[in-house]
Amino acid sequence: MYGTKQDFPLKLTFDWLFNRITQEEVFLKYFGFCDLHTKFCNPLRNDNDPGCSFNWNSGVLFFSDYSTKKSYTCVNVVMESEGINYPRALDRIYEVFINNNSNIITNKVIRVKEPKKPKDIKCK
Repeated sequence: MYGTKQDFPLKLTFDWLFNRITQEEVFLKYFGFCDLHTKFCNPLRNDNDPGCSFNWNSGVLFFSDYSTKKSYTCVNVVMESEGINYPRALDRIYEVFINNNSNIITNKVIRVKEPKKPKDIKCK
């Protein structure tokens, strides 16, 4: 299915792919951002309130949308963005990142939560 190289699995798995590339790379390619210390709007839905963030759990990076109570792995993002199922999303990640067929079209608007600025306090 993926050629004759000895290191190709018979079936692509999450672990096989992410021993070769990083989860951050996939988020960066599809979202244009991946920062653990910033709040974002969810580019997968109409969202104007930056309240989503990235967090690690058991070796998996999640993009968590607290408004909808949904969390996305990078594979889930590929599934949502391209309207495909899980096995096809793994194939697509392989094609884009390992086979270097990086034809991805995204029209995402990135909204970042601005850090709070300190208020000036005037003394009388």
